[in-house]
Amino acid sequence: MLFLLGLTGVGKSTAAAALTRRGYALLPNRRALTDRLIIPEVQRAAGETPHPVEDRLERFALTRRYRQRHPGGMVHALCRYLEANPPGAQPLVFDNLRGADEAAAAVAAFPSARFVLLDAPPMTRLLRLIGRRDAFDRVAATRLENTGFVEALLALPGLEAVFDPYELARLEARGLPEEDLLRAVRILLSEAQNYDMAAAARVLRAAKDARGFLHLDTADKGAEAVQTAIEAWL
Repeated sequence: MLFLLGLTGVGKSTAAAALTRRGYALLPNRRALTDRLIIPEVQRAAGETPHPVEDRLERFALTRRYRQRHPGGMVHALCRYLEANPPGAQPLVFDNLRGADEAAAAVAAFPSARFVLLDAPPMTRLLRLIGRRDAFDRVAATRLENTGFVEALLALPGLEAVFDPYELARLEARGLPEEDLLRAVRILLSEAQNYDMAAAARVLRAAKDARGFLHLDTADKGAEAVQTAIEAWL
């Protein structure tokens, strides 16, 4: 078993492509297990009829509630899936885990697993997210109305712990749409508030040797360089 770890915009899809070329079978990913197992359970526990949730921020809130019920979060859901769907002999890859708790749970549940943690600075990830235009990146719109862009940014909790507002304002001045920027910033802030990837790296570095854990900064690497680095490590 090989686990990918990383937040939005670090290049997980590129890494997954490299692994499938090397014969790994992709398990249903984080998004799929969230839709199939996590969100319905949390909704039923709240007395709701299960229904799809597209808003990224609402999904973060629901998965946080699942983690409160089941330590290990996504690893708990993955174990449920594998119990119901025993894998064959082909090596498996799961995309993806986030945060120290999930990393520690995966080390405990899958002692022989290997881990690839992909990383990139917040501004790099922001630009990749804006350029991606993925339908999954929907959040409820933040209407600017009469509020200036900088004021709207500064109203976002935790902004300055992750981003330099001046650099964001420069992006807006270069012509990037205000609402697209705000939407992407809100997604990345919510990720930062829910998942500590530096802590995840510390957990894995303590538990695994260089063959068991690869920490790859993708900021200055294109898709081909990321794939080459992972294939060399394998």
